Amino acid sequence: MTERLTEGQEAPVYAAAEELGALLSRERRHLIPTYQRDYEWTEEGQWQLLMDDVIDVTDRLLGARKTAEFNGQDLALAEKEVGPHFLGAVVFEALPPRGAHVATCSVIDGQQRLTTIYLLLRALLDVLTSHGLKDRARQIRKLILIRADDVVDAEEVFKLWPRRRDRDAWVAVMDDERPDTAHRYNEARQYFADRIEAAVENVESPESFLSVLVDALSHKIKLVVVDLEPGDDPQLIFEVLNGRQTPLSAADLVKNLLFMRATLPEEQVDALYDKYWSPFDAKWWSGTIGRGHAARGRRDQLLATWLTIQTAEEVNLGRLYGEARTYLSNSTANLPDLLRDIAGLAQEYRHIYERPDGVPKEIAGVYRRMERLGVTTAVPLLAWLRTLSAQRLTPAEHLRAVQAIDSFVVRRMMISAQTRGYGRAFLDILQKAKAAPAGQRIDAVITDALLAAPHGLEWPTDEEITDEFLARSFYGRISQERIRMLLGPIDAHLQEQAVKSEQASFDYDSLTIEHVMPRQWEKHWPVTADDPAARLAAEQDRERHINRIGNLTLITGKLNPSLSNREWSVKAPALDKHSKLELSREIVGLTTWDEAAIDRRSERLARAACAVWTRPLPIAHAAPVSASAGAALDMWKQG
Repeated sequence: MTERLTEGQEAPVYAAAEELGALLSRERRHLIPTYQRDYEWTEEGQWQLLMDDVIDVTDRLLGARKTAEFNGQDLALAEKEVGPHFLGAVVFEALPPRGAHVATCSVIDGQQRLTTIYLLLRALLDVLTSHGLKDRARQIRKLILIRADDVVDAEEVFKLWPRRRDRDAWVAVMDDERPDTAHRYNEARQYFADRIEAAVENVESPESFLSVLVDALSHKIKLVVVDLEPGDDPQLIFEVLNGRQTPLSAADLVKNLLFMRATLPEEQVDALYDKYWSPFDAKWWSGTIGRGHAARGRRDQLLATWLTIQTAEEVNLGRLYGEARTYLSNSTANLPDLLRDIAGLAQEYRHIYERPDGVPKEIAGVYRRMERLGVTTAVPLLAWLRTLSAQRLTPAEHLRAVQAIDSFVVRRMMISAQTRGYGRAFLDILQKAKAAPAGQRIDAVITDALLAAPHGLEWPTDEEITDEFLARSFYGRISQERIRMLLGPIDAHLQEQAVKSEQASFDYDSLTIEHVMPRQWEKHWPVTADDPAARLAAEQDRERHINRIGNLTLITGKLNPSLSNREWSVKAPALDKHSKLELSREIVGLTTWDEAAIDRRSERLARAACAVWTRPLPIAHAAPVSASAGAALDMWKQG
């Protein structure tokens, strides 16, 4: 049985259904390329279902034989009536012959499936051996191994040869003595052996059942096999069949696209993989960024960032592979250059999220805020800045550029401005920055572009920030995490301005937000107006002030609720005891705390916030900055 897989090629590719026994009886090795993903099949995901199907086929074949024997029918005809079970598809591409070496093909698609079949057969060999079925054991051994006398190199005895990082584990799992090391290969072998033994316990004749199991696997389990010919497109076949197996991430698809199209010797491809792509096998890269339905794999996010930088166009993560394929089809870059570019960006991308010691403190703080605010649309621009040489972007200019982005985002967060449109806005800025001529400062291009953002994406002014602090509630309107994100840097700024010998350091994220005038103010903080109308107006004014930022502070220890709601003469000393921040120092020395005091503090906090997140004047066409990063920070704060 054959099936046409592709259209539009000069020589269409056909797939043929082949019995497992016939496929594995060939003196041919199956080599899994280094760039293929890890073996990921599991008991819950695939092993159990596969074994259920195999037992079902075996039971049907055994039943057909018993019925034929009882009725005196021809066994061969009876067995033909037992329908086969199809395990799916595999795609092979023959590798150039090497003299007396065993013929070898590369596994383009189906490596998870094929690996599992070999592990199942290895487990069956264990059980056959333990039951003394030597002939059947010899039959299975020939399917998974080649006689040592027939090979040139020792490794050629293994018909399946996994990617290089798994080869030691594969040699161990194919050995007659079961390994005791923790590896998914070993888990699969043990699982299949246990299932077969369990099935044997429930039959009258274990030997008969095992013999039928061997025949069922050899003749009633089939695969759709595609043997590619010269000129066939491996990636095209891979894409046609991908929907039939465990879904691949966009990063996996792009990786396969890159390596399948390489026109280099296998040894060079392996070396490139080890040097540039193997770091993506690390656990960190298997994590996700974002929350809920917006969560995406880090590898996918990185490739989207890389593609965004290359094209300066917005990349849809849901269509990442298609967009990457279009770009690569039109690119003249060779595989080493592409991999070098991606790997270089990956290091800088990871620094944005891990923020190692080599990242300046001020820049690391910006990265942390962008991550917590979920502003992933700024990451391509931030990552691209990190790839530039110090000659093109000095450390001082880098700091100014990053802080401009930070100020733009945080100021808009302060006034609860919409984030819709950030993607296009940051892409436009990236385009302008990349197009900047050699003599123009990139930090100036970014700052001026942010200042010239279109309507609806304006960079809030100092006046707008002050109005917001004076008139709007913060607590309850924005998250407590974001309030800490504002008050922490403000306190750090106030400490820098304070005249003292040593500056304290705090983990602001762990501090508690405290209302200076408590939300339950009625008992200890009553309004004093006698007229009912005036009292009502005063109470309403107080409610409006309670959640404003001027009435909020951070405390280093949890304040007892009985003290938190007490009158100011009692609460002020308690607040002084539980908060060593400059943020609260100016409060505790006051004799009264009322709406007027909240307004004054709101205005002071607004000035401090504007000093931390400065909105500078346009600086287009400025000359390159030669000052140190520290001097640049001083220049920035001075506006």
